[in-house]
Amino acid sequence: MRKRLLVAVVLAAMLGNATAYAAPADVEDPLQQEAVDTLLSLGVVDGYPDGTYRPENLVTRAEMAKLVVTALGYTDVSNFTETGFEDLDQAAWAVGHVELASRLGVIGGYPDGTFGPLRPVRLEEAVTMLLRALGYVEGALEGEWPENYLEKADELGLLEDLDVTGEDASRGQVALLLAGALDSPIGQLDDRGNWTAVEPEDTLRIRLEAIPREWINLSLEEALEKMLEDGAGAKAADLGLQSAEALTKGYTESIRNLQDMIDAYKALGILSASAPTDFDANLVRMQREFARTQGPLNYEAEINALELDLTQTYFQVLHAEEGLRIQEENLAVQERILSNTRKRFALGQVTRMDVTQAEVAVEDAKADVRAAENGLRKARMGMNLLLGYELAQNLVLTDRLEVVPLSDVPLEDAVALAQSNRNETKAAAFGLQMQEVMFNRIKMTYPSNSSTYLKQELGLLQAQTYQKNTLTNLEMDVRSRQMDMVRLRAAIDTKTAAVEKGRQLLRAAEISYDLGYRTILEVQQAQLMVLGDRLALSQAVLDYNLAVERYRLSMTVGTFAAPL
Repeated sequence: MRKRLLVAVVLAAMLGNATAYAAPADVEDPLQQEAVDTLLSLGVVDGYPDGTYRPENLVTRAEMAKLVVTALGYTDVSNFTETGFEDLDQAAWAVGHVELASRLGVIGGYPDGTFGPLRPVRLEEAVTMLLRALGYVEGALEGEWPENYLEKADELGLLEDLDVTGEDASRGQVALLLAGALDSPIGQLDDRGNWTAVEPEDTLRIRLEAIPREWINLSLEEALEKMLEDGAGAKAADLGLQSAEALTKGYTESIRNLQDMIDAYKALGILSASAPTDFDANLVRMQREFARTQGPLNYEAEINALELDLTQTYFQVLHAEEGLRIQEENLAVQERILSNTRKRFALGQVTRMDVTQAEVAVEDAKADVRAAENGLRKARMGMNLLLGYELAQNLVLTDRLEVVPLSDVPLEDAVALAQSNRNETKAAAFGLQMQEVMFNRIKMTYPSNSSTYLKQELGLLQAQTYQKNTLTNLEMDVRSRQMDMVRLRAAIDTKTAAVEKGRQLLRAAEISYDLGYRTILEVQQAQLMVLGDRLALSQAVLDYNLAVERYRLSMTVGTFAAPL
């Protein structure tokens, strides 16, 4: 357990732009899995939408600085906007963390004034950053670097699960390293330059456990439950059900009053065209029975509509998170292209125009990231509104935007279920029943050529036509939803293939550019095409998942509340 909490928090910084997820299946090393599982159990690590952790991916120097600062418990670095490093424009997102790490003595730069934020961090560098975070600042250890820091790390037990061979550090290795330091005491140098543990006891675990946990984890199922408990829409549906119950009671009172009047008229022997009759009472009884049985079905339909709305909003938040992650990855790519282009310009291999185009692309990518951030904030506010939270409540959605299975209900069965279960059918049937009862009375008292008879006959014909059309419309609705579902599922395969092809073309363009056969503009165009394809794929999954849900709902009472 010593190794787990630190990994949880520091990798939250590293993975903060990916979607929350369950324990990843691609971490095969059991020690790394233990570390990552701790992160997930604490709810501070975000994973990738495909459910992976990608332990073999390398960690950059900027990412490592952010990890260590976060591990120290610093959650707000917004005040650290100025930096002395000349190259942090390559990783603008990390300026605050790198600058704070520099002021804390955790990191240092190169003699030329740069930090190298996009360079992979070496394992010995990662060890040094972490030990400096524990108070072993420069000058605290005797001997030459990096041996002195590696020896101290080994003494603290931080390297027992690692093979430090001077290689670049991977995400899995960094997880093990940081996890090992979880309960190591934090200290400072005394007046004689000796490292001394601070009092009272201070560790990374203590700091991290003291951080307020302001984020709420929600699966889709948990979100639906929360909406039914506290959402404004669910409360309105409850009021609608209560209204139906009150209406039923009102019909009962009307029947009682009508019956009292009928009995009174009969007792007095009064015959009047305006006097209530048993027929009038029976009509009210029919209305009461419809309100009694239809009220709960209307409530179910309103809940269906709310659940569909929430499901769509939940998926939209996941889509917005994926969109932000893609835009941030694009920004990193454009910053790398700019860095490489500047180096090639210095060597005379490209023109000033190439550098300018790369700079413009970086600025455009930054604008796209800001737009994606705004879109995500709006999507989260919409979710909070449905759930009854404050609009600014932080949510971690623990489900992923992944392809759900096609419905296995045969189309003809789905049509039959819809025509039997939908509230539209019940409303049309009740309307026809009322018209039939009234027509049967009229034809007993009025001649067939009278205007009253003809008017009621027309009303009956319209009700019959409406019922028939309702059944036809429901069949069309179900068939359309089924076709949409199948079409959108096929679109996912098409867009998946487009993403893969685009990546291949991008790689070919990058190789050709490095060889001098392509321009920087062509590489950027290939990158933007991949970006667009990935966003389109995410949207396709969203649309398809909603189509599956709509097809399912089409076989239930639906989302239509029949008038009572």
